[in-house]
Amino acid sequence: MGTAPLIFVAGTVFSAAFWSAHLFDISGVFLAGFTALFAHRRGATLQALLAPIEASTPLRSFAVGLEPLVHELVADLDRKDTITRDHVVRTAHLAVHVAEEMRLSPIEMRDVGLGAILHDVGKVTIPEEILAKPGRLTDAEFETMKGHTVAGHAMVAAAPSLRGATSFVRGHHERVDGRGYPDQLTGDDIPLGARIVAACDAWDAMSHNRQYREGMSNERVVAIMREHQGSQWDAAVVDALLRVIERGEHEIDPSALDAVGREQEPGNVTCCHDALPV
Repeated sequence: MGTAPLIFVAGTVFSAAFWSAHLFDISGVFLAGFTALFAHRRGATLQALLAPIEASTPLRSFAVGLEPLVHELVADLDRKDTITRDHVVRTAHLAVHVAEEMRLSPIEMRDVGLGAILHDVGKVTIPEEILAKPGRLTDAEFETMKGHTVAGHAMVAAAPSLRGATSFVRGHHERVDGRGYPDQLTGDDIPLGARIVAACDAWDAMSHNRQYREGMSNERVVAIMREHQGSQWDAAVVDALLRVIERGEHEIDPSALDAVGREQEPGNVTCCHDALPV
């Protein structure tokens, strides 16, 4: 029963755009679709690619895209701050493309997508007067804001099926030069998925309107990311991200923003203020 949808979907090759736009609106076909994509692009057989995945991953992980906890966490974020909620969905869309550009495995791409859409869930613990503040945060307020990484990590770590994404949630504000938070990790000590989410998070945050400023032009954001490439963000990740941007794959259908945490079937759902690059 768990492999039936894999066989059905594997017969058609889908683009990364299809999968990222439906990242959390699909169940078992999510991972199989990435596998079919890799089989097409790399000339590998579908059977050879599926074998290690089915051997190493519990069947329940194929349904992680529709796991109620994911919907609950994003729905909670939506109720707290719609701007941040839409930001995490767009960030997930972009992060999946960057992960593909960097030739990560299907399982790794799934975990990066989950880490991206869940990276800011800890902001539900941040007081609204700080989260929605239209001006610059004070030092004390910023220290409070920084706590969303640890809070989000704890929330995601509570679900064993999301374990692959937990370090990405915790580490999405780490910097390769060690000046990030919460653990001041450096370089490759920062998980690759966290480095991908960090760059995609920054791109989307700078490109769109926030409570405290208007979004910047693509040209301006590219210039900032190039300037801080190798210090704030991983150089290889920035290169991959900007290739994705140049091809226009970061664009997302507005309807895809409702794919998770909104307009769910009854019973499915129960329950940023980001620092600018310096």
